Amino acid sequence: MARTRQPDIRPVTLERLGVLLDAYGAAAERWPDTEREAARWLIAQSGAARARREEAADVDRLLDALPAEAPSSSLAARVMAYSQRWSFGRLRA
Repeated sequence: MARTRQPDIRPVTLERLGVLLDAYGAAAERWPDTEREAARWLIAQSGAARARREEAADVDRLLDALPAEAPSSSLAARVMAYSQRWSFGRLRA
């Protein structure tokens, strides 16, 4: 495969791609805008990057297959109570 020139943006390393895939999954539209093009370029150029993305896609498919469950009423009440204690990003006593 002929190598193409990397985009004129900050490169994404294989390690950073792994962090992106772990945090956001395999769908590029969920990746940060500032790194998306460079990550796509790395995947196009690197077999290891493509393999890592495929692993993330497998995890995404497994997660998507799980049934969604509503939170318990107890958890919902605790979240609501906690959120009411916040005011403009500061915790009220």
